[in-house]
Amino acid sequence: MFSVFSRIVWCLLLLVISCGTKAYSLPSRYNTDSLLKTARELNDPLQRTDAELNVVKNWSGVPNDSNIALLNRLIKHYEKNDNILARARAVSLKGWYYCFQARYEEALTLVHQALKLQQTQVNDATGTALSLNRLAIINLQFERYKESKKYFLQALQYFKELKDTIYIDLVVNNLGVWYYEKENYKKAIDYYRTSQRIREELGRWYWVGYSLYNIASCYLDSQQYDSSGYYYLNAIETFSTRTERGKTPDMVWLGAAEYFMKTKDFESAEKYALQGLEDALKSNHVEMEIEGKKLLAKIYEKWGNNARALQYLHEYANLKNTLDSANNAGRVAEIELKYETALKNEEIAKLKSEKYESDIKKERAQFIALISVTVLLLLLAGVALIRFRNHQKRKREILELNANIAEARLMALRTQMNPHFIFNCINTAQNFVLNAQHREAYEYLADFAKLLRLVLENSGSNYIPLDDELKLCKLYIELEKIRFSENFNYDFIIDESLQNGVFEIPGMVLQPFIENAILHGLVHRKEGEKGWLKIVLVHKADMIICTIEDNGIGRKKAKEIKEQKQQHYQSAALLNIEKRLKILEVATKSHINFSIEDKYENSEASGTKVVIELPYR
Repeated sequence: MFSVFSRIVWCLLLLVISCGTKAYSLPSRYNTDSLLKTARELNDPLQRTDAELNVVKNWSGVPNDSNIALLNRLIKHYEKNDNILARARAVSLKGWYYCFQARYEEALTLVHQALKLQQTQVNDATGTALSLNRLAIINLQFERYKESKKYFLQALQYFKELKDTIYIDLVVNNLGVWYYEKENYKKAIDYYRTSQRIREELGRWYWVGYSLYNIASCYLDSQQYDSSGYYYLNAIETFSTRTERGKTPDMVWLGAAEYFMKTKDFESAEKYALQGLEDALKSNHVEMEIEGKKLLAKIYEKWGNNARALQYLHEYANLKNTLDSANNAGRVAEIELKYETALKNEEIAKLKSEKYESDIKKERAQFIALISVTVLLLLLAGVALIRFRNHQKRKREILELNANIAEARLMALRTQMNPHFIFNCINTAQNFVLNAQHREAYEYLADFAKLLRLVLENSGSNYIPLDDELKLCKLYIELEKIRFSENFNYDFIIDESLQNGVFEIPGMVLQPFIENAILHGLVHRKEGEKGWLKIVLVHKADMIICTIEDNGIGRKKAKEIKEQKQQHYQSAALLNIEKRLKILEVATKSHINFSIEDKYENSEASGTKVVIELPYR
């Protein structure tokens, strides 16, 4: 149930706080300067840096603005004294603290800055490995699985070379989280058990508790409730009886609460969830606060307490929207690409510089003999410059198109539409660009942007004008027609009474059904057979009846094709439609009914017919 960051951050946070802190007790605001002064009396530079950063880590139980302010003081001190290694570690730690505050984009930028210093200017294997592990966690938070696993494996290799068992265990546990997010629960449990054995051998029972919690989560999501309950309760007992603090973390309370909810013990579920939320609020653990409110809304809904469910659902939605507005996956990908490109450019520049120096030495030795060749080279350089300018002009045009694509991608991340449709549209536009069809690309992107704008403009309203909904659907169908090579036609038939008045209906209801008809019905027709899609809207009493009919292959055949392709995702069309309609019913206080009928002709599937009853105002 919990996000990637929630599963990793608390364990890693406590680990960095606990490592190397034996010489220091919890500081107050008034003795911090004294502790920093004591730390700076150490002769070994690395020990001195670790001691100073430990003062920051021990400032309070969890990272807060006071820790970050103290880190900023240290960073300025390190810059003034040109201590690159210490500055890199402090910047990386600051990025990690930003993660705890859910400021992921800022965190990503800071950790990349630290990693660049650690890899190019100082030989700090431990600092490099910690930065790599942090980058892996941030990328996993945004489902960038390939990049995340790459960073995890690089960090693990560093820690193995350092023979640092504690940090090896840390990355092994995080790889378990990686496989958990990929829903490979068997592999995740294997990594979690390996981590558990290491922790038991070291007598680190606090971390054993987290291993038990992680294993319980795998069993819960794979619906093995007996095993899940055993490990959750074992984790709570371990935290309570075998650790020095005797305190169970908030995420463990919430995990056990979800187990009780799924086994319909709602009293226990409420008790554990409230405890977890209370601890999250005390520690300013934003991710756990979000998860706690979301879980309580589910518990009260299933328990039949709709008022409390709606209360927590509103609190969850407001907090989640605030967090989402500050972070988006597109920006994270842009930051990653920026630093990858920068590293490549530095390497290329270094090679060019070495080659240039070699050429200069040769030219000095052969200047007289090569004077005529130099003149010829100047002429060639002039020609090359002209070609280069022409190339740059074409490149700017392509960059402009790519900028439009990037803008569309960013807008797409804020919509509720099927992400596969979004990215397929972007790929179609990119194909136009690659084939030098600039006009087609501009026109396609313009229609795509209109569609996204309509979605964004109407996403915050329960009711939207019928004309806007129809415009949105028509734009969507036109884009899909282009993407699927015009292999189907469509027609809208609108009741005359609906054309002469101003009607508002619940937004984004028709598009998912149209999407389902196209993707699972029409596009799988035999090559050469033209498909058709008909949308009819009729005004009837206090409802608008919408009929969506196609001559596709039918639901049964579509399901067989899906299973043959072994798809690992489901369409957002019908997968979430019932849930979305329930939410709309609560928001609009109206019932929205729909039915799906499989059509047959001569005992063979001849398409699908969907009838939707929409309230209006």
